[in-house]
Amino acid sequence: MRSALLVAGLVLGVACVPEPDKLTDDSIEVFDADSVLGEIQATGRLVVAIDPGAPPISSIDPSSGEPEGLGIELAELVARALGVETSYRRAPSDDLAGIVAAGAADIAFPPTSLTTPRLKSNPYTNPYYVGHQRLLVPRGSPVDSVDDLAGKQVCSFIDPETEISLDGLDPEIDVDPASTLGYCVEALERGDVDAVTSSDLNLMRLAATGPGWRIAGEQLTTEGYGAMVPPGAASFADFVDAVMREARLDGLSAPWYEEWIAPLGEEDSVAEPPELTAEEVAAFFPEESIAPE
Repeated sequence: MRSALLVAGLVLGVACVPEPDKLTDDSIEVFDADSVLGEIQATGRLVVAIDPGAPPISSIDPSSGEPEGLGIELAELVARALGVETSYRRAPSDDLAGIVAAGAADIAFPPTSLTTPRLKSNPYTNPYYVGHQRLLVPRGSPVDSVDDLAGKQVCSFIDPETEISLDGLDPEIDVDPASTLGYCVEALERGDVDAVTSSDLNLMRLAATGPGWRIAGEQLTTEGYGAMVPPGAASFADFVDAVMREARLDGLSAPWYEEWIAPLGEEDSVAEPPELTAEEVAAFFPEESIAPE
């Protein structure tokens, strides 16, 4: 089943099969053929589901046409550790989790914050990014915090499991709930709203491509984002955790965070690989939604 689904998915990706002796390097562990990791090694490729329009995690280099971003760096790291190549299946962010759950990709970096219920329903890796709900405003806007939003309109694209509706903090804020991030983008472009609130993982995407926008305001929440692997593949998640931890301790991954994350934060901000575990960040959201009723 996995092979059939992967073949179907590769029409949207770039597949490279390693040479037959790819796994002869003594530093690469060869896994049992019946295991998830062994199956990936047998195919010679790690299939990664990505959103090509989600910088800084994943996007397409306009000059080369190849995927780039923090998620791409991490996926290539995992593939090297397995002694395989990568291929990419492109899809909208909302579809990434379903593609992995269906077995049509081995791993994805969805913009889904980790909670205790989500960890119980599917294996995720330790967070590759720890973010916060914040604001996006036009450059030159007088808005620097939630305190400046009284009487103003805010487009809100939030995860109700982990993020806060601003009118619960201040009833004078006029909140326009959105079902898509694109709706908020259009509202801010038209000047219909004074700010957008969402996870800064989403806001960085807009700041990277928007016409003079900046991230502002205090950190309203703390959320971790982990890579998703197929159901029942906890050993694969553990392997990815070990690879990312070694890269962090060796200083290998630090330049990726400086390249992809730091430029989108405040001036002189420092971006570093997270040290928290999936269980630690999920514990911020044990069972109940934090959104006020």
